[in-house]
Amino acid sequence: MRLRLFFTLIFCGTFFTLFAQQSSEYFEAGPDYVFFKALYSPRYLSATLSQNGNEIFDGIPLRRDLVGVGLYGLGIGLEVYFPSPVQNQMEKAVGQKIDFTDMQGAIFLKKFTLEYSYQFHRGWVDKSEANQLYSNLFLQQTRIMPMYIFNGDKFTWKMMVNQSSRQIKSAGSFIIGSEIKFLKMKDDQFPNSSLIFGETNQLVADWNGVIIWPGYAHNFVKNNFYLSVGAFAGGGLMSTDAFYIDQQNKGTDMAYAVKWRAGIGYNDGTWLIGALFQSQHNFMNGSLLDMQFDNQLAKFSVGYRFEAGPKLKKLRSKIPILKTF
Repeated sequence: MRLRLFFTLIFCGTFFTLFAQQSSEYFEAGPDYVFFKALYSPRYLSATLSQNGNEIFDGIPLRRDLVGVGLYGLGIGLEVYFPSPVQNQMEKAVGQKIDFTDMQGAIFLKKFTLEYSYQFHRGWVDKSEANQLYSNLFLQQTRIMPMYIFNGDKFTWKMMVNQSSRQIKSAGSFIIGSEIKFLKMKDDQFPNSSLIFGETNQLVADWNGVIIWPGYAHNFVKNNFYLSVGAFAGGGLMSTDAFYIDQQNKGTDMAYAVKWRAGIGYNDGTWLIGALFQSQHNFMNGSLLDMQFDNQLAKFSVGYRFEAGPKLKKLRSKIPILKTF
């Protein structure tokens, strides 16, 4: 708990990357460069719960926009985010401090990518109930996302994720990916309109499973300007375990996901000015509760890249694991 609280207060969002994709005539992977960038990232989440077709909750978590810095070098990248010091209007209105953690990581190989994501959000506001506060409601989500990139010799996925590599010639690729998801929502004092006013009920719901999503992504480049677009859709199976209003149900049900990514900006090999947009919509069915979960973010960055000096290159050559990145 103390460790999670530490990350919540100090490093509310991190993005750790390892690069193993080597440069080609189509892109620069940049393992011998050092790259700094400043970051600003507004993020948006929403969750909708339904029972027998009737909506019982439609809310968003209390959170702030994130600001941060990124550093890439020797085949390793790290982005660290902090909560914006400026309170948003919703946080001021409800008078509750934010409590969230958002951590991500990735490993980029030539044709294989593995991404990881962990999110925790306590304190939600119902959009349909005049900003009613659910101070004890929390959502916790862990995702492991392996992907196979068919045209990894010419197309770099890193351009779609953190712009740490530079596409030189336009190229695209079909991609087959999957998402191993562990999602939990819980509130021991969840209000419900079917109960006597002022009474509460326990809500506990788990969705665990796998979604397979094929798609296509393309990086367009011209005169150092770039446009990256990608779209994916798929389905899978989720094991569900839900308890609500003295009812409990376990089973296996269908789940669906649709997501897209887009990036636009300027990258001449030294300076980067860019924006990244990402959106994912999840639909998870259950015998007791259905859930729709939307996860969206934007990332705006300004960066500067320069060639690593001889000491850094020598350090990279002496560390075995960095020789492959």
